[in-house]
Amino acid sequence: MKRALYPGRFQPFHKGHLHAVEYILKEFDELIICVMAAQHNFTLENPFTAGERIWMIRSACKKFLDRIIVIPISNIENNSPWLHNLKSFVPPFEVLFSNHPLVKILAEKEGIEVRPIPFLKREEYVGEKIREMMLKKGGWKELLPKDVVEMIEKIKGVERVRRIKEKDVI
Repeated sequence: MKRALYPGRFQPFHKGHLHAVEYILKEFDELIICVMAAQHNFTLENPFTAGERIWMIRSACKKFLDRIIVIPISNIENNSPWLHNLKSFVPPFEVLFSNHPLVKILAEKEGIEVRPIPFLKREEYVGEKIREMMLKKGGWKELLPKDVVEMIEKIKGVERVRRIKEKDVI
């Protein structure tokens, strides 16, 4: 069995992420999706909890549930042992998929093959941009899988993002 690893924050899980999952699963039997920064939530950069992000991924990837493993991973402050820490939480894998320069440096340092993921409309499918669109009340739904939109609406995720943005006024 060939297994790959795909780390990301998935704040939120969008169509670009789904495209990456589909791309990787064309070659690999199984995919470990690591929900990184699992300890961060209820901030503008990380508005959703690890559990909510796992729910998003599983909802969007229903047809692959027998081929994906979704694992939350808390960040550590020291970058050097980052990959060693991550590997202690996941099953063995052959290839790590990432476009993040630091992830690539750290994986190559450990002798792990890193492959890039072809971007799908990179200028559109960006978590930061999607969260900004949630603040401005428009256009974000088209960038997410339908099941993720429904899940975000169910948890009142857009309202959460807007409330987090509010500043205390005396």
